[in-house]
Amino acid sequence: MNGRTPDEIVAIGVQPVELNDFGGSLRPPVRDRLPEAVRLAADQLAAWGFPGTPRAPGVPFEPLNADSLSLTAYESGRPSEDVARRDGDERLLTPRIGNER
Repeated sequence: MNGRTPDEIVAIGVQPVELNDFGGSLRPPVRDRLPEAVRLAADQLAAWGFPGTPRAPGVPFEPLNADSLSLTAYESGRPSEDVARRDGDERLLTPRIGNER
């Protein structure tokens, strides 16, 4: 932001559908709200004096993040529910008293 700090910070998010699916993908209702969240963020940046320039549909563009961070890479590389404990591991989630195991 050109060396300036805003007077306020705005958090924009989408309420998750499922909280207990550690490592799971975005549910369709959450994925459907992402364009709205992006629009709200763009509107806020414009209000702060940093308007964006929308891309024309179909025009190629350089991704903002590394390919390894893309949703496609995440989806294709994560283990299935059968292999990975996506509901949490009780060995780590259960509080321990003293050194008992």
